[in-house]
Amino acid sequence: MATTIGRKGLADVNLVIPQGASMTFAVIHKDAAGEVVDHTASDIRMALQSKDGKDTYDMSEYCTGDDESITVDVPPHVTAELPKGKLVWDMFAEMDGDVSIRLAYGNATVVDTYALDGE
Repeated sequence: MATTIGRKGLADVNLVIPQGASMTFAVIHKDAAGEVVDHTASDIRMALQSKDGKDTYDMSEYCTGDDESITVDVPPHVTAELPKGKLVWDMFAEMDGDVSIRLAYGNATVVDTYALDGE
């Protein structure tokens, strides 16, 4: 079992997720000296959860770490299955098998998508 560092997390970030659209973003994790942390070998876990805690949507398979950042790239067919409304989310990086860092957390709002041309 990993020791978790940062109960609150390193960043509080609110997401707006359009249903049926790709969701892509990157997280850059820097250490106290300002150096980018290499997450090539880290196990990245990300999940969205209903506010009552009854439903969890694991997004870990869409997260990849490298020597520059952690990239999240969730395809449209996955976001299309998310319920509209308010969720919460968080992201952890398990490093060296024994330390887990809560990198980010916050609220997530899933919204309808609308075509700009009115179709």
